[in-house]
Amino acid sequence: MPTPNPTPTKQTALTDSAITKAVREAQAAKHEIKLTDWDPSAPGLHIRVSPKGLRTWSLRCRNPVTGKMQTNRLGAYPKMGIADARRACRAAHDRVKQEGVNLTDERRAKKAAASNSGDTHTLKTLLDVYAKHAAKSFPENRGAIDNVYAPLLDKRMSELTKTEINMAALEYGLKKETKHYPNLAYRLLKHALRWATVNLAGINADLLNIQKPYRVPTRRERALSNAELNRLLLALSASKALHAKATKFLLLTATRLEETTHATWAEFDLANGVWTIPAARRKQPKPHVPAVELVLDLPKQAMEILTEMAKKPHTNTSWVFPNSNNNPLSSWDKETKKLQKASQTMGWHRHDLRRTAATMIGDLGYSTDVTEAILGHQIGGDLSRRYNQSKYRTQAKEALKAFADQMDEIERKARDEVAKAESLAA
Repeated sequence: MPTPNPTPTKQTALTDSAITKAVREAQAAKHEIKLTDWDPSAPGLHIRVSPKGLRTWSLRCRNPVTGKMQTNRLGAYPKMGIADARRACRAAHDRVKQEGVNLTDERRAKKAAASNSGDTHTLKTLLDVYAKHAAKSFPENRGAIDNVYAPLLDKRMSELTKTEINMAALEYGLKKETKHYPNLAYRLLKHALRWATVNLAGINADLLNIQKPYRVPTRRERALSNAELNRLLLALSASKALHAKATKFLLLTATRLEETTHATWAEFDLANGVWTIPAARRKQPKPHVPAVELVLDLPKQAMEILTEMAKKPHTNTSWVFPNSNNNPLSSWDKETKKLQKASQTMGWHRHDLRRTAATMIGDLGYSTDVTEAILGHQIGGDLSRRYNQSKYRTQAKEALKAFADQMDEIERKARDEVAKAESLAA
């Protein structure tokens, strides 16, 4: 194996023109050139010139402690001029000879100490360092911090305050009309700050006292906002998954999950757009009160989903939404997470869609009795039910139609916003 050519060394009186000439020679020869200074007041001083034009001052001398020759980097030309390089060389030479220090090891130790100091980090670089030690899920969720705390990413950790962090999360939540995304970013950031206070010097421990931006409603209180519906409806329309079709049907009919997933074609009068859910498949209002059948007049949007499902090549099954094994659709937790990820929403459960529908029907001006009739709940008290036995079917039909039309309008506006954003970006 041939021995590589050593770096050519030239001893000369160092001048700016000599260094410029060496750059041209290094580029022509395509290898590094080393110029050694003739000046006896700066023993061991030389400059290394690379083919790329990099020029680095170094001191080469023998360490009296180890007895070995060592090279110590002094700085870069032209930031460090010739006179400055000679002064730095003399000072470094004296330290090596008198103290026996290794300047290269000393510089590396200082650099390592600086990298472990919070004073040198911005929020972004701290997160970059933390990502190397965090759980595998952190890179997948890093976007939450980057989005929610975007105005603070380039701020130095030594200047960052907990008030700024708290306000950034609240402002993002108000702007985007979401509470769950800021809360996710808060949890991730708090883990990163807890790690940083232990492993990096100079991190303000008071940052661990940042506050959770929003109290998330419990599952039985949750209703999706218009902003969340914007993203969810777009994701449902874009998805070809059967779970997406069933989820939209679930929303449009305000039914329970099992009522939709176990629906059979025999329950539907497709010609008249009527779905009769038998009492045997419905939840009892109270332990001692028997369930009753529920008759729903479906809006055209729900009927369109049924028409599409009827065209699919299902075999040997009576289920409207069958899985690949011709059984009722399952794996809902997994598929709901996929929908949440696709729509950039989180924290909602399938039953929350039923609550969302009921809330919006009420907001459209329909009475509580009409909403309860759609949900299949008992209407009024015992005495009231003895006299008023109305099922409010006509009003319920109108309410479901108005609600479905409202969903179409929300999705239309969401599409317009996406198209506008894309045209501005083009």
